[in-house]
Amino acid sequence: MDNKTALEYFLQGCELKQMTSCVHAGILTEVKGTQNSPEWKKAAELFETACNEHHDKGCFELGALKYREGRSKKATEYFKIACEYGNKIACNNVKKFEK
Repeated sequence: MDNKTALEYFLQGCELKQMTSCVHAGILTEVKGTQNSPEWKKAAELFETACNEHHDKGCFELGALKYREGRSKKATEYFKIACEYGNKIACNNVKKFEK
């Protein structure tokens, strides 16, 4: 299956409230764009959808996107949320950023 087809399926899954699908759709969307591109904005929306539903990977990916945008304070906020939801990598990131 190619990325375009996979993205279509993940977007359908996201519409059906499957938060892992939202995260995967966000990742596939993000890699097509660059900082401040429409793709990154769409990816952020997809990650935020998952994060708002307490999906740790959604919060983590949103934090990572914000970090790549140079917004480390915002990134840390999302990493903290992901950490609260049990994402150990996010917890490590919070420790690094708060030093």
